[in-house]
Amino acid sequence: MDSAIRPWRPLGGARLLSEAVTAWCEPGDIGAAIHGIENAGAGDVIVIDAGADLRTAVVGEQLCGVARRRGVAGLVANG
Repeated sequence: MDSAIRPWRPLGGARLLSEAVTAWCEPGDIGAAIHGIENAGAGDVIVIDAGADLRTAVVGEQLCGVARRRGVAGLVANG
């Protein structure tokens, strides 16, 4: 993944450190992202690599809501 990925809003000097649940998505296929979110537990970080493809969204309001309700600590998406 691109090392230049940064948070949308400042974390106030905080660091995010936890177990990672990873997903690799083909362009236009979010199945791996859904599987990753379904298998993440409270405190986990979800890392999704969609190859920096900007043609389709990998996660949105619905999937982020599911992750939040599961207690996921953070989500990083490349694409």
